[in-house]
Amino acid sequence: MQLKPKVGFMPISHKTFLSEACKKLTDKVFENLQKLNLDLIRTDYVLDEPQAREVAQKLLSQDDVDMIIYYTASWMEAPVVVRAINESHLPAVVWGVPDAITLSLVGAHEVAESLDEMGIKFLFVFGQPDSKKWLRRIEVRARAAAMLKELKRARVGIIGGSPTMGMYSATYDHIAVRQIIGPEVFHIDTSTLIGEADKITDEEAEKAMKKIVESATKIHVAKKTLFKSFKLALALQKLIKKYDLNAVSVKCHPELSQFYGSSACVANSLAIDLGIPVSCEGDVNNALSMFILQRLTGNPAFFHEYTTLDEKQNTALVNHCGAAATQLAPSLQDIGLTTFPEGVAIEEEGGVTGTILDFWVKPGKVTIARLGGRNNTYRMHIAPAELLIPTEKQKKADKPLGYEGVARGLIKVKNIERFMNDTIAHHQAMAHGDVREELYELCSMLGIPTIITE
Repeated sequence: MQLKPKVGFMPISHKTFLSEACKKLTDKVFENLQKLNLDLIRTDYVLDEPQAREVAQKLLSQDDVDMIIYYTASWMEAPVVVRAINESHLPAVVWGVPDAITLSLVGAHEVAESLDEMGIKFLFVFGQPDSKKWLRRIEVRARAAAMLKELKRARVGIIGGSPTMGMYSATYDHIAVRQIIGPEVFHIDTSTLIGEADKITDEEAEKAMKKIVESATKIHVAKKTLFKSFKLALALQKLIKKYDLNAVSVKCHPELSQFYGSSACVANSLAIDLGIPVSCEGDVNNALSMFILQRLTGNPAFFHEYTTLDEKQNTALVNHCGAAATQLAPSLQDIGLTTFPEGVAIEEEGGVTGTILDFWVKPGKVTIARLGGRNNTYRMHIAPAELLIPTEKQKKADKPLGYEGVARGLIKVKNIERFMNDTIAHHQAMAHGDVREELYELCSMLGIPTIITE
């Protein structure tokens, strides 16, 4: 489900300047805001500091207000807005309409410069009530503000540990995640997940896998492995519910994929289908990237890495072991079930096994994003791309790798060389839709830099 921000609209004036003209223009501004995908709460006119404090407190008592628009209906005194902002501590928009009768812009300009002097962050809007440009900017900021609040309240589970297989870029700093980005990271032992899976009966597993198994175009998985994979899926869903998790990262190798006898691919895929993004290999920062993309776009996020690329065509084959939401396939009938290629092993004894979802991700415009770093190195890479329908020649390009039986896609970017040089980790996340503006605004609110590849 896509975010629908809850936004307060606070019209502010000086008592000696509030006229019928001011009220008419205020109504026009609010009418245009109502056309946006926002849940709006309009307050009474605020005329002085005590009122500002009182009205701000009333807004805060409304559940989940994400942002406040301070509309200067006329000339007014800056301390009124300062008091309201200091009372609420919510992301702010200051809007003044260029109008010689009401002096709305004059009041907004004074407020904006005062807030600048105080180092208070806000969006300054100085457009007409029906300005598509400024209405879009407001909606983007509101969506980013709603995402910011969700991050501050989120709980991210990590099952196992980090890093996996020496992946420096997949490590995370627990304190930095909490302090800078917002979520709490909750650790769960791999043995807990396995213990829950062992409680699942064969009948429960068979019921869970019925829909996919009956629709799959091909099944090349031993029944024992299928049962283990779907038992892990049900166990993961139980842990998500038990610990109230909003996103998860699973350290699959080698504890699950090799020692237990089934990777977490199916478990991760089905959780993503249920709206809980799950990253692989203990990559908490990419779980957060997926969470952000999934909430902003309303579409499932795809955890991926880059396998092959074509510099002339500016394309790249993207995939991972096989964890991807079934919703990313054109249909359930396009999904096959396979196992890991023979001979793959993380530890010396025994091979990796598990059920892998095999399909080409459906085409469309996507946003790629990756949050990475720690403390003063936190940053986000943001890029647009297009998922293509591959030709038969391109489909064959990944077969020598032995990974033709995984969830995969073919992306096209403007400049693959620049794109690859801009990436900050080999794991990435993507989702259908364009939310680059929202991501940039969110990073601005978090105070972290962005690397933008056009």
